Amino acid sequence: MAQFIVPDFIKNKNVDSIHKQMRDNLPKDIDVSEGSHPWNLTYPTAYEYAFFAQFCLLNAIKLIWPEFSYGVYSDYHGDSRGMSRRKAQYAVGYITVTGKSGTIIPKNSTFSTEQIANNASIKFLTTEEATISEEETAVIPIIAVLAGKSSNVIAGTVVINSDKIYGITSVTNEEDISGGYDEEDDDSFNERMKEYDQTLDNSFIGNNNDYRRWAMSVTGVGEATVISPDDNPDVEDDSGIITIIITDSNGKPGSKDLCAAVYNYIMQPTPLSTTGIKTPNEKTGIGRLAPPGVTLIVNPPETITISVSATVELNNGANIESITELYLKALQNYLLQSINDGEIRYTRVCSILSSVEGVQDYKNVKLNNAMVNIQLNDKETPIIDNSNISIIAGEVD
Repeated sequence: MAQFIVPDFIKNKNVDSIHKQMRDNLPKDIDVSEGSHPWNLTYPTAYEYAFFAQFCLLNAIKLIWPEFSYGVYSDYHGDSRGMSRRKAQYAVGYITVTGKSGTIIPKNSTFSTEQIANNASIKFLTTEEATISEEETAVIPIIAVLAGKSSNVIAGTVVINSDKIYGITSVTNEEDISGGYDEEDDDSFNERMKEYDQTLDNSFIGNNNDYRRWAMSVTGVGEATVISPDDNPDVEDDSGIITIIITDSNGKPGSKDLCAAVYNYIMQPTPLSTTGIKTPNEKTGIGRLAPPGVTLIVNPPETITISVSATVELNNGANIESITELYLKALQNYLLQSINDGEIRYTRVCSILSSVEGVQDYKNVKLNNAMVNIQLNDKETPIIDNSNISIIAGEVD
């Protein structure tokens, strides 16, 4: 993101300079020293003038450009371009309920994870009515009560019968609950608008920019890499096969459902794809975005695990746990950006660590046990989690 440059006519509009200018315009034969009536009467006006110039006016100027906008003002910019912010999505999955045969579990029954320490339980609702079978089990689809990635949970964690339905002896989710995505943040939405503006002079007949823009419009997509036939060693140049590699907004390889959503948005087929590739006897819908003669494949990337280790000198009051958490979040955001760069830069990994609140200094930073850049190909996405970060406290010479 570019740095906003404060206009010259605002730079010096602080309280003291404005107040001095006001006092200089008063008659020379009156007392304008601090504590005098003229001083006391003009200072509040100078304060309000400075607030208007340095905050209100400055923010109004920044909102002219989508790159520096936020909240509803970013949405206004999007509306004028026919673009909308990607909405939050609800995590979905299945639970397996065990209990007395014939027990009815109504639609919208609540099940949840356990509350651990200060972490609140995560609640889910059943999306259809179910009856426990003669085998004393029932598999029921569920959806999270709250949208967002915080409702994505691993297998074996939805274990609470919150509504205390009589006849249920146990409940669990045998597979992960997934598909929850946060609403697109301002930075991501503003960046998409900036890319849209920069590609206005490009043809909209199916170049790589078009496919990436279309893919990035789908809720849940975090990054999209487009591979045309001449760049893909796996296909013939004249095959017309376009491949899009999808990463979700949580930094993970796109799920089968997400790949299918991107394919269906671009191709508008009948019947809809469920895998991200063409279905047998597929017919093109009237709303198809891709040009004729194109075959589209939408796949998740191959993953490459990234590890980082370092020694940090802490500021007073800082702790390793909070620093590791902040560093991990910043790294995950950077790794999404690195996909388009084709490499993970060692210097960038170091600079992110230095900018983490609580880090005074650092040394011995290792990226995958080395001090070198990591190259990425078009089909790879880097991933990192808590188990791959080793930050220890120590003195830095």
